[in-house]
Amino acid sequence: MIGYFDWISCSWPFLCIHSVIVIFLQHVDVAELRQKLQALESLKKELELLQRQKAASEQALNEKRRQSSGGVWGWIAGTPPNQQDDA
Repeated sequence: MIGYFDWISCSWPFLCIHSVIVIFLQHVDVAELRQKLQALESLKKELELLQRQKAASEQALNEKRRQSSGGVWGWIAGTPPNQQDDA
């Protein structure tokens, strides 16, 4: 990396200043990419949480449907479906 005063002794000051600017912009790019990566990681965790919640809800709904269904044999026998409160 170019030192703080290297541009003074450089035979082509424009090139030294240009190098400093390029390095600065690269650091800015890296910082922005890190922020984007952190945001993506946060979104990934949130998506995983929502997927687990959805799977649990679907499982609970399927379980409730299975318990409340008397099936064909229950219908033939005239057995009413289970009456359960949603609360």
